[in-house]
Amino acid sequence: MPLTDFEIIHSRPGSEDPEIACRDGRQRVLAQVTEEAWDDALRLPPGETLRTIPEHNILSQQHLPVLQEMIQARYDAGAFEILSRTGGNYPLVVLRSADMERVRSRLSRAPLDMHRQARFV
Repeated sequence: MPLTDFEIIHSRPGSEDPEIACRDGRQRVLAQVTEEAWDDALRLPPGETLRTIPEHNILSQQHLPVLQEMIQARYDAGAFEILSRTGGNYPLVVLRSADMERVRSRLSRAPLDMHRQARFV
């Protein structure tokens, strides 16, 4: 069944990685892109790594169509863990460096650069 209703969860206290939420019918499914995965995929030099959750969110939002494809593929392959939280248990797809490397040519650091420039204007 195709996953639907993808959205970025913009802030979650205590989280290092932003979450993407979607649905498999009535089941809520969560996904994360690790900081290391973004750093590696965008070839960020040491010292220029992602520093804030808003930077993760901007990249995830701008690349959501690409992320959706990867999340769907990993979910269909059963490559997820179960995350227990208040309110239930949810499949959690974690996108790591190897996943992001496969789509690196479709990713851009431009949203990150624009965000950083806007902060200093």
